[in-house]
Amino acid sequence: MRTLAIELEKRAERDFASLPKDVRKRLYHVFDELSADAFRPRPGCDIRRLHGERGLRAVRVGDHRAIYTVVGSSVRFAYFAHRSVAYRG
Repeated sequence: MRTLAIELEKRAERDFASLPKDVRKRLYHVFDELSADAFRPRPGCDIRRLHGERGLRAVRVGDHRAIYTVVGSSVRFAYFAHRSVAYRG
């Protein structure tokens, strides 16, 4: 089975560092899940396609969202945000 590499853009790196420690710990589990399959929602990895944004997907991690896209053989995270602001422009 093909595994996907996990990449963080500059903004995602800053966002990740500012997240609470427990959310970062849960995101490591999500990274493992997405490296195996970045498209299929399943328990522990709630994935949704974002409407209006080509190729962008969101994965839910408690009250936070991780916004990403799949490019070639990698999962590229654009940013991490609280759900109250994650989907604004």
